Parts: sequence; C-alpha cells; structure tokens
Amino acid sequence: MSRPLVHSSTMSDVYYRSGSNEIEKHRGSRNGSEVILDREAQVLQALGGKVGPKFVSYDSTQKVLVMSRLGTHDLSDVIHDLPKNFIPGLVKQFMNDVQTIHDLGYIHRDIKPGNVMVNLDHRGVYSYAGLVDFGMTLISNRKQNEDLALGGTAPYTHPTQMEKEYKQMRCHPGQDWYAAARTISHILVGGSSSAFEASLQKDAAAEIINSTIVNAEYIFGADKTN
Repeated sequence: MSRPLVHSSTMSDVYYRSGSNEIEKHRGSRNGSEVILDREAQVLQALGGKVGPKFVSYDSTQKVLVMSRLGTHDLSDVIHDLPKNFIPGLVKQFMNDVQTIHDLGYIHRDIKPGNVMVNLDHRGVYSYAGLVDFGMTLISNRKQNEDLALGGTAPYTHPTQMEKEYKQMRCHPGQDWYAAARTISHILVGGSSSAFEASLQKDAAAEIINSTIVNAEYIFGADKTN
C-alpha cells in the first residue's frame, strides 16, 4: 500500500493510505510529539466518531494513529475561494461540531482555519467535512497541568492556554468559542493568516470588528425590519 505524504511538521507526519478513506498520523521529530499523539488517540476513541475523524487503530509502540480521512483541504488552503453563499452553512455546521465536542465532555483547544476541513473539486469548495487535530484536546474542566497541555496557535488560541501562569487553570468551553469566533472573523474578513494576525497585533480590533460586521451583513443578510 502506497502512502503519499500529506502534511509534515515537527509535531507529526500525515500520510494518505491509498485505496482507502484512511490516513496515518506518525509522531514528529519534536520531543513530546508522542504525548500529543497518545492524547489524540485516546480522545478519538472516546468521541466514537460522533465528531471529528473516526478512530481506526493506534500502535502505541510505533506511534502510528490510523483514522478516517475528513475532507480534501483545510480552510487555510481555500479561505480566499469560499463562495459567499457557502459560508452561512459552513459556519452553522462548524459551530454545531464545536458544541458536540462540548456536549461529549471535551474542549478541543486548537480551533483554527487549518483544523477545519472542507471538500474541494473542479467545481470549487462544495461541502463542510469536519474538525480535525485533537492532540490538544482535554476533558472539560481539567487542569492544564498535563504534559504539553499548554499551547495552541496564535492568533486563534485563547490566551489562558498559552502561558505557564495558567497551567493550574481548568479548561472550559469559552476557550473554544474564543478560537471559533476568531476563525469565523477570519473567514468573513479574508486574507492570509499572517495578515489577520498582523492586524490583531497592531491593535486593529475596531477595524477587524467593523469589517467582520459589514461582511456578515452582506453574507448572512442584515435585519431590515428595524
């Protein structure tokens, strides 16, 4: 079975399993990446395919996680090309998945465009596929003092996940909704991840909020009754 490489980072290497709808995720070169992979395997088993990829198997010795494949592209690949009429449905399904994770007793803790999967073909983006990458996920209300429990992805991750001073703090749904709101804002504002982050860093919050509202009114439809 051939295994085309899909994604490579210091945290993991991901391969397609040709002839199947499955992917393999291997530990990366960074120390501690095996801890993240162990955690993801445990969480996917607990979620039982109700949200995110379906767990297939995990070799805890070789550190190889096999799961179902979701989507063809992540949002960071296609954020420039999203059809306007596709965005409301995408946002609704995305938020439903976040809520499902919480209903099952977990906090995802790494929500960002790169972890939102969609399907793309010659027609363009045509459907939402789901959320992926559960390596930062913790049981709701658990303290963030586990190995490699602190972290995330700027500019989406809630600040209380990033600094050692918060490691005794318990994780909570608000962390995910903060990241979800920033992800949705980025979808509506558009532009690259680096441009979105730079706008936040230069304290352009008012500009981003205004742009988000203007685009949301255009895409979702403003209430004209008042």
